[in-house]
Amino acid sequence: MSSSESARLRPLSSPCPTWCAGVHEPSIEANVSHRSVGITVPGVERSLAPDGDIHAIGVTEITIGLEQTRGETWVWFGSDHFARQSTVLSIETTKRVMRAVTALLDDVP
Repeated sequence: MSSSESARLRPLSSPCPTWCAGVHEPSIEANVSHRSVGITVPGVERSLAPDGDIHAIGVTEITIGLEQTRGETWVWFGSDHFARQSTVLSIETTKRVMRAVTALLDDVP
């Protein structure tokens, strides 16, 4: 490693969060991202045809995990369908969504 490379590379200034599943080598700190192991939740989903009729009901998996980049922690939700993008929400937004879903389901048998 040249002296210019060692000047740019430095160990992490703080330890990984306890949930981080990564192994981090010395790197440029701005590029370090911590990710948890994903938790997979099996489920059933419905999709609609363009005319609004139910197109299909099928089995799916939603993977949920944590990510921390530049000191900010986010919650990501992904699908087992590779073509779909994941959704990434702040911790506070995720808590609001959880409270809203709980309130909606309180009266559902």
